[in-house]
Amino acid sequence: MRNPSGGVSLWSAYFGVNGDVPIPADYDGDFRSDTAVFRPANGGWYISGQTRFAYGISGDLAIPGDYNGDGRSDAAVYRYGVGFAAWYIRNVTRLFYGQPGDIPVPGDYDGNGATQVSVFRPSYGRWYTSGEAYLTFGASGDVPFAFDYHGDGTAERALYRPSEGRWYIYGVTNYSFGLSTDQPLAGKPY
Repeated sequence: MRNPSGGVSLWSAYFGVNGDVPIPADYDGDFRSDTAVFRPANGGWYISGQTRFAYGISGDLAIPGDYNGDGRSDAAVYRYGVGFAAWYIRNVTRLFYGQPGDIPVPGDYDGNGATQVSVFRPSYGRWYTSGEAYLTFGASGDVPFAFDYHGDGTAERALYRPSEGRWYIYGVTNYSFGLSTDQPLAGKPY
């Protein structure tokens, strides 16, 4: 953001504690991301300007998204268990989808305005998305992402391959950007 004098304006605030996981999303439906953190130690969600609440348990992965298509991100967690993986979406549903070792990658893959439940299974290099056939794209060691890289309202499946410092976007392109020691962050749910 530029200030009137032409310099760059920076905004900073203290929000969260050591160990919190940043989970910015539009929780209030104003079309702007809210400052938010998930505290894995107690399952706490802390959203700037909103009430704090507990949703999840220690060890859960926070995976917010607009699962019901109402224009506001919902609190959601992904939980591994013995022989299962479950999605807990606050005020929406609980769904057993995936298996231990899968990586949750929720996104609006069909462009209907609602986040779909989806996992990447590194052992097979497959994407499993609720309501769709599986897609083989990727390999073990890849870091999966769902993001609207084209601005068309539909999330693309994307991978960062640390061993090559290369990004792959399904059906589009692949390009080198980064080094094998880099850690991609945008859209990372864990």
